[in-house]
Amino acid sequence: MTKVKEILDKLGYIDTNRDGVREDENGKTIELEISPSNYDPVRIRAAQLMQLWWTKIGLRVSVVSLDFDTMINKAYVKHEFCMVMIEDGDLDPDHMLSTMCSWSM
Repeated sequence: MTKVKEILDKLGYIDTNRDGVREDENGKTIELEISPSNYDPVRIRAAQLMQLWWTKIGLRVSVVSLDFDTMINKAYVKHEFCMVMIEDGDLDPDHMLSTMCSWSM
């Protein structure tokens, strides 16, 4: 954890107001959202563990579990998400980038 904190400090992501959460270069609190599928307790628990770890390095993280249709709409249709945890069935990196990013390959 110490090395990660050092890297974030060096990049300028510092908790300037000492509230326990780092801010970006514009002073905006760094907030992340992890969205696991609400029907999979393993993914929900994994998201909760990531939340715990990232909170320890000074990031504000919320876990918002979503139903399958909402997750697909946010990730594949609107591209409005921070992080989603969903299985796709195709682990090819090019496929994942082309479906999970707002830009095409």
